[in-house]
Amino acid sequence: MNYPLRFLTLALLTASLLTACVNEQVLPNGFSEPVDISTVPAQAINFIDSAYNGLTIIKIEKKFNHDSTFKKYEVYLSDGTEIYFDINWVQISGDDDDDHGDDHGSGNSGSGHDDDDDDHNSSGFSILIDTSMVPVQVLNYIDSAYAGLTIIKIEKKLNADSSFRKYEIYLSDGTTLYFDINWVQLSDDDDDDHGDDDDDDHSGSGSSGNGGDDHVDIALADLPQAAQTYLTQNYPNVSIKRIRKYMNNAGVVVEYEVRLNNGKKLYFSPAGLFVRLDD
Repeated sequence: MNYPLRFLTLALLTASLLTACVNEQVLPNGFSEPVDISTVPAQAINFIDSAYNGLTIIKIEKKFNHDSTFKKYEVYLSDGTEIYFDINWVQISGDDDDDHGDDHGSGNSGSGHDDDDDDHNSSGFSILIDTSMVPVQVLNYIDSAYAGLTIIKIEKKLNADSSFRKYEIYLSDGTTLYFDINWVQLSDDDDDDHGDDDDDDHSGSGSSGNGGDDHVDIALADLPQAAQTYLTQNYPNVSIKRIRKYMNNAGVVVEYEVRLNNGKKLYFSPAGLFVRLDD
C-alpha cells in the first residue's frame, strides 16, 4: 500500500518526538535529560561518597531552561536526598532550586544532608565541604577539645555576593563550631545566625572583675593543668563545649571559662584554680 508523503513525514516526526520524550522529562520551567555516572567528574563522586557516606546514587539529571540553556545538575540519593551542582560540578544550595518549593530537604535533620533552614537566605548560602579540605591542626584541635564527638557536617558559608563568610563544623552532640577563612576559630557570639542564644556571661562577677576583656577560644590542652585535673575529677563523663581565655588590654590572662555540654559554666583563675560555677 502506498502512503502519501505527508503521512510518512508525520509518522517520522511522531516517532522522533516519542523517542525524545523517553530521554527527556518536560518540566514547567524547562526540561531534563539523564546523565551517565561515568561522565561525572571524579571529585564530585568522591565528595558525594564522603559527605553522604552509606548512600548510593539513584539517578543523575541535567536540567535545562526553556531556551535550552544549562540550569543545573541534580543527583538523587537512595534516602531521597537531592544534591544540586552548577555547570562546573560545584555544589549549590538546595534552596537555589525552584522546582521543589519548600518540600525539599525536610526529612534529613541532623543527618549531614541539605537540611539547614538557613542554608540559603537573604544573607547568603552554604556549600558542603569534605574533611580533607580542613587543615590537620583544626581536626586535631577538635579531637582534643571535643573528645568522643564526631564531625557530622562541614559547611562553607557564603554571603549573597558569594564572598566568604565563615566555616561551620557540626558535631555529633549538636555543637557547632565557627571558623574564619584562615581556619581560626570564631566565638559563638561572633556568629550572626544564632541570635543571642549563646550570650557571653563573663560580666566581671568573678575574681578578675574585668568584664568585656578580649577573649579567644582555646583547646583543652591549652588550659592550665590544674583546671584540667579539676574537670577530670569532677566532671569525668561530661564533654566540653567550649573553653575561652579572657585577657585584659595588655594581653594578660585574667580568667578561663569552660562551658560544658550540660549547660554548666566553670571559671578558673589564670593559674587554673577553680573560681566559681554558673548553671
